[in-house]
Amino acid sequence: LQFDQEMLYTYDRKKVKKCKKLKNGLSYQPRGMTALRDAIGTGINKLGKVSKAVVAIYTDGHENASYEYSDKDIKKLIKKCTKKGWEVIFLASEINPQIAYDLGFNWKQVASVNKSDMKSS
Repeated sequence: LQFDQEMLYTYDRKKVKKCKKLKNGLSYQPRGMTALRDAIGTGINKLGKVSKAVVAIYTDGHENASYEYSDKDIKKLIKKCTKKGWEVIFLASEINPQIAYDLGFNWKQVASVNKSDMKSS
């Protein structure tokens, strides 16, 4: 699920083996605003009652466009998913990881990277 102020499903309930490799600029492209809470809520709810899931949220933007889900809603969903044994992780680029903690993720579920942390070879 790619998201900005709109949501676009790259793959919808497809087995990983049947998905083509994603290519930056072709399969996905950064655009628009960041409806982070709406994307997380919509994506998790789309999975329904599956017994196993890996949910990886990757964002380079701060929440600024959601209107369906609140922080409280997402906290409840993350807690529910974790209790079901799902792997739910939050990956961030160039933003403060506090955003993830505010949404109910714990430090074991969060990774954040900034350009200044990267070494060039």
